[in-house]
Amino acid sequence: MKTYQLKRSTKLGISLLLVFIVINIAVKLFSSLELTAKSPDNVETSIITHHKQHPDCAPFDRRITPRHLFQSYFSIQQDSKWLAKPTLHSPTFQEIHRLLFGLSAPNIYATWPNYFKQKSDSTYPHTSLSQSIFEKLTEEVDIPIRFVVEVGSFMGKSAINIGKVLLQSQFNQNYVLLCIDTWLGGLEHWVQDDLREMMGMAYGRPIVYEQFIANIIASNLTDHVLPYSTTSLLGARFLLEKKLFPQIIYLDSAHLQGETYIELELYWSILQTGGILVGDDWDWKAVRCDVLIFIDSNQLNVTVLSTKTWFIKKQKRA
Repeated sequence: MKTYQLKRSTKLGISLLLVFIVINIAVKLFSSLELTAKSPDNVETSIITHHKQHPDCAPFDRRITPRHLFQSYFSIQQDSKWLAKPTLHSPTFQEIHRLLFGLSAPNIYATWPNYFKQKSDSTYPHTSLSQSIFEKLTEEVDIPIRFVVEVGSFMGKSAINIGKVLLQSQFNQNYVLLCIDTWLGGLEHWVQDDLREMMGMAYGRPIVYEQFIANIIASNLTDHVLPYSTTSLLGARFLLEKKLFPQIIYLDSAHLQGETYIELELYWSILQTGGILVGDDWDWKAVRCDVLIFIDSNQLNVTVLSTKTWFIKKQKRA
């Protein structure tokens, strides 16, 4: 009798252990869940709800974050003088022009000398942000779109797509698109000969900025698009200093692991609640890994459209 009871107890214990193991596996699978669906326009959408470790990503120390490295950037938001400044969600073209170039500066497009005789060129192939995809992204924004920031503009193809979509909307005729870029290329443009040629070189410097200006003029967006020639980090600090809070931020700048993570933290802090932070190159491992680290660190979700474009929505905190 005792032997029978012992066998029953052993079987029960094994059964409970198996149930426990199954539940644990299910929880782990759910914690890294990717929900995939087709949108009405047949763009495949994946919502990644959580991330802890990704086998393809380089190891990183979670104890060190951009908030530790850029303490002065984040601490300014508790400064009484900064808090007393007015917040700008809908700056005009002229307001941004004055903030960047000074009160008496002439219009940058009207005075562009075009020393290198650049003509419009729409053949640049490396952008996945089409007009149809950006139009779909605007539907995710819960607030009026008046101010958009693009970080990484290069020749302006994505900027033109953004500009044309907003210009076609009767509600966004007064929008401003601020394009932040050094116009000096990324590492890939300096180590690959074919990409270096794409920048155009004169006197030891790329002239891709001149191509950007020529393309914006040809697209009739000179009343809405403004270039800000600086690094992504200084651009973020400028926006924070002036309390300029955009409704959409499009990141297509850094492509080395660690860089995108820093940009995500800096620009997320100045994104208006209800807006979205958008990015390109989800299929680029360094970018994807940094996005996954960012959403894990901040308990957020990222939505991936097809294989390239992704976005994170800034919801109101409960």
